[in-house]
Amino acid sequence: MRRALVLLAAFGLAALPALGASAVKPRPKTMYEDHLHNTHGHDWHVQLQVNNAGTALTSIVLWAETCDDSGVAGRVPIHADGTFAVVNARLAGGKGTWSVQGTFADADHASGTWSVTKGSCTVADHPFDAHDGLGHYIVGNPDGYAPASILGRSFNARHLRHFQILTFANVKRWSTVAKARSLGYELDQSLACPGLHHARKNGVRMWGKLLDPDAPQSLIYWCDANRHWTLAAAMFRAPGNRPPPLFDNMIEWHKHGSTATWMSHVWFVSSPTAAFAACAPFSAFAARGAFTYSPYQSDIPIDEPCPDTDTGQPPESEPEPAAAPAPTP
Repeated sequence: MRRALVLLAAFGLAALPALGASAVKPRPKTMYEDHLHNTHGHDWHVQLQVNNAGTALTSIVLWAETCDDSGVAGRVPIHADGTFAVVNARLAGGKGTWSVQGTFADADHASGTWSVTKGSCTVADHPFDAHDGLGHYIVGNPDGYAPASILGRSFNARHLRHFQILTFANVKRWSTVAKARSLGYELDQSLACPGLHHARKNGVRMWGKLLDPDAPQSLIYWCDANRHWTLAAAMFRAPGNRPPPLFDNMIEWHKHGSTATWMSHVWFVSSPTAAFAACAPFSAFAARGAFTYSPYQSDIPIDEPCPDTDTGQPPESEPEPAAAPAPTP
């Protein structure tokens, strides 16, 4: 599943608003988003980033799990009546098209529709209502797993694999909850099991160095049905008031609210595509004999199982989307 985030020029911009339309501007430098998670097959995510002047979107991100692809566009004008649009832009995977069209009716939210056409997969005019505040914001790779390019010879790919090795060198220091606590990480062991749970140091604020493999801001443990705790990941924070390093969009950072810190994970599995996944790679953990999936309630979207996880349950689904008309040649 390759979905490298490469900022694309906006295609098919909406026509200019009619004369006399009232001016509507979103809040500058604000990120708005709407999503559906935990469907195991039909997740989606729409994210809008407003520029410093409130006159354009520096990026629109669409992720549509139904068609297993994503789209990203940059420099999309916000017209005087609050409308914006990207129409029939090429998907990040290179096959198929996507569209997002919407309106800022006020400074607090934008509503509209998104569509994807990829081979036989079509989602037409799916509604969204994007808000600021407690949303789940992402930058970088929106896919579950890191792209295959992380296995390549580029500087960023080699840097991330080296960072993975350096982080793994500390596994024995963090292998038990008791060891983590001796280093200042706090974990509430009364939490429900099975589950993935965070052992945080200094709460949810940014502290220490950026991407220090010896001192992640948080550790994540899997607790099974017998309340046996196993180290699963290290979580790193970055300041929330500026973009974090994306390494050619090979990794994903996320945050929960516009003022929160950015967060990214390194899962303790051997494959770099799984180690830098934006989901819990249960298949990789099972392959190395660490632990296997059990049904659990994820605390945050990043802790959801990756799409290839055998959950033993049929995927949940949304109502069947309406068919879209064939694109005009």
